This record gives sequence, C-alpha cells and structure tokens, in this order.
Amino acid sequence: MELDERMSAETRAYVQAYLGAIKNGEPGEMARMPVQLTRDTRIHNARQVNAAHKLPGLTTCEMLVPSTEESRRGGVPITVYVPKGARADAPVTVFFHGGGWTLCTRETHHYAVAHLADSSRTIWVSVEYRLAPEHSLDDMLADCRSALLWAAEHRESLSSAAARLGVAGDSAGGHLAARLAQEYRHQVDYQILIYPSVDLDFARYASASEFARPCHVLVPEVIAFFVENLVGRTPEQKLTPQASPILEEDLAGLPRALVVLAQLDPLLDQGLAYARKLTEHGNQCQ
Repeated sequence: MELDERMSAETRAYVQAYLGAIKNGEPGEMARMPVQLTRDTRIHNARQVNAAHKLPGLTTCEMLVPSTEESRRGGVPITVYVPKGARADAPVTVFFHGGGWTLCTRETHHYAVAHLADSSRTIWVSVEYRLAPEHSLDDMLADCRSALLWAAEHRESLSSAAARLGVAGDSAGGHLAARLAQEYRHQVDYQILIYPSVDLDFARYASASEFARPCHVLVPEVIAFFVENLVGRTPEQKLTPQASPILEEDLAGLPRALVVLAQLDPLLDQGLAYARKLTEHGNQCQ
C-alpha cells in the first residue's frame, strides 16, 4: 500500500497497523460491515489500551445524569475524571467522543480523556450519547445538552462555583461540541474542537478529495456511510446548523475556541473555514 510521503514515522506505523487489521486493507470495508461488529472490535481494542496504560492518582466516577427527554429513561451515562493535584477552581470540560456519530463510546476514548485530564490537572466529563443509525441527531444533542446542563448545575461540587465550563470533542464529537457552544454561548466559557466535522457537505472542501486514499483512512465511502447514518439520504438534512454548525448565521459572542486540526485529514479545510468564520465574527480563536 502506498502511503502519503508527508506522513511522520509514527503516523506511518499507525496507518500500516490499522489497515493491516482490515479486510483487504481497505478502509471502505467498514461501510459494509455490521455496525455492531465494528463497535465491538473498537471496544475490544480500547480495553487492551486502557489496561496497559494506567494513570496513577486519577480518579474516575461513572454515573447517570438526568435527561431532558423522557425517552432517555434512566438518564445519560457519564464518566467524571478528577486528577490528583487539581486546583480548587479547576475548569470543567464536557467531552463528546468521535466515531462518525455511529461508533465509539466513553470506553474507546477513555485513555485520551484520562490523559487530557491528568496532563491539564483539570476536571473532564465524558458523555455516552446515543448513536446513529438507531438514534437521531436530535437524540444525540439531547443527551449532550443533558450532560452539559448537569455539569453547569454541579460545577461547585465538581470544582468550584467560579470554575470555568467548557465543551470539547473530536471529529463527530467536535461537531456536537461546536453546536452546543452555539446554543449555550452565555453559559459556556470555552470550546476545544479537535479536527471537528462542522459541515456535512464534505465535497465542498478540497481536503476531502486530496486526502481520499486508503492511507488517509477516512475515505469518501466511509464518510458517506457516517453521514447517511446520521441524517439519511436527504440532502436538505445536511443544510441545518444542527447538522452543520458552520451554517449557523449568528456566530457572535461565542465562547473562546481552540481548534486543533490534522494536516493530512479530509476534515482539514472545513476546520480551517470554521476557525476563520469564528474569527471574522469577533470571537477569540486559535
């Protein structure tokens, strides 16, 4: 398999290992596999990573928080990460995992969130939102809102009454974080968007075609699979701020933003476009 010559040695090793575990070395196979099988495989792999990487001094607590929807009986599952040595007024960040709105869980992202909490010495809350295609975007956003509102209400017990509150997420989780930062701009203090998907019309961006080879992993077939799981095949469903936060017309007064992007990523250009748009509307963004 031909790799992108711009990849670092670390990235090359990861891509070779990832594609070596996929049938025929084709990332597009994911779109043809049973969704639950892919989910189970990711959880299995994550458990091996989590077992091998323990962070001493980091306390975690799993719980259910009340849902804003009656349909979410039992509440929304979350995990709270409290690192040793966190200061009394440590910020509280509510995190939404990636996975194309279809895959992944708190468990698959456990080590990443644990490391972020431990290295920053701040409080993180990881959210188990409902997934597509079994559930709708409205369901996902409802779960994310419930977790955010719970964190806002309990920030004093999590940290202090004066603690700053933020949202964060990677890829599909970055989409959810961006949307909640828009909806709760007066309650949220910051947003951390890690290679976020903020526009479901991927074809509008050059990076989506430039980084479309198997070595780039997130190939067009997989992107189409994820988008269809989320909003179906109706193009109009993509053209709402809920589905594509970059289409929100009122972007003034949003929380300060940190936008983290990957160089060889189909999501690169839309992430850059959203960062520019945030800045053009007078927001702090880096």
